[in-house]
Amino acid sequence: MTPTEQTDLPIDSVRPHPSNPRKGNIAKIVESIKANGFYGAIVVQKSTMTILAGNHRWQAAKECGMKTIPAMLLDIDDLSAKKILLADNRTSDFAVYDSNELTALLRDVMSDDSLFGTGFDANDLDKLISEVTDEPN
Repeated sequence: MTPTEQTDLPIDSVRPHPSNPRKGNIAKIVESIKANGFYGAIVVQKSTMTILAGNHRWQAAKECGMKTIPAMLLDIDDLSAKKILLADNRTSDFAVYDSNELTALLRDVMSDDSLFGTGFDANDLDKLISEVTDEPN
């Protein structure tokens, strides 16, 4: 098991991973932070203070003016760090949405509030509704 340490770090004490192949939508993450606050933690290689998971959340947090950020420090070697960087990016590619559940959840949120901060908008909901075929309940 990898030794870990959870802490709040000054936001400028860590840096994004220079080899991160993923490019995120920072504006959507900023919107989420403004609507929902910052939740979770970034994952950092302790020896290099390089972000392995949460590079784009860190960038959005900086844009929001956060001074500290929750972080999980991992005491690992460089090869393990690269594998975690790759796995964090790649494993999300295998996720799929249940269109019916997603549509119901978006409608539920919209009935109480707006979709601001969810990463979705009314156009996304309209597209989902048009893609769902009529199926018996």
